Amino acid sequence: APTADDTTDTVVICGTSELIDDVLLTVYKDTTNSRVIIETTGAADLWFAYGFGSSVMNGAFAVVKHTADSELTTNFFTLNKSTGNVAVTPTADTSVTSDGTTAINTVTMAYDAGSFDFTDFLT
Repeated sequence: APTADDTTDTVVICGTSELIDDVLLTVYKDTTNSRVIIETTGAADLWFAYGFGSSVMNGAFAVVKHTADSELTTNFFTLNKSTGNVAVTPTADTSVTSDGTTAINTVTMAYDAGSFDFTDFLT
C-alpha cells in the first residue's frame, strides 16, 4: 500500500483517522485506476473493523481484519441489527501482513466494487 511519502498526483490520501485501540485507518484514492485503497494498521493479535456509509453500525459496509485458522484474514459484511450481518464479497484485492506485533490490512477495490460504492466519497 502507498504511504504518505509514496503518494503521487494520481494516488492521494483522502483521510486518516486513529481509531480505538491505536488502530490507524488511511484511505487513499487512485484516480488513474478509479480505485480506493483502504489501509489499517493495528495490533497483530487483535481483530479490528471499520465501516463506511452510515453514521451508525446498522447499514454500514464493514471490513474486518481477524484471525481464522491461525491466519490473518479480511472479511466484508453489510451490518444489519434486525436480520443479522450479511457476508458480502466485493471484487477486491486484500492483504494482511504482520511482523508479529503489528498487522497492516490493505484492501484495494474499484470505487464501486459491487458491495459498496465509494464514488461520492472519493470524487
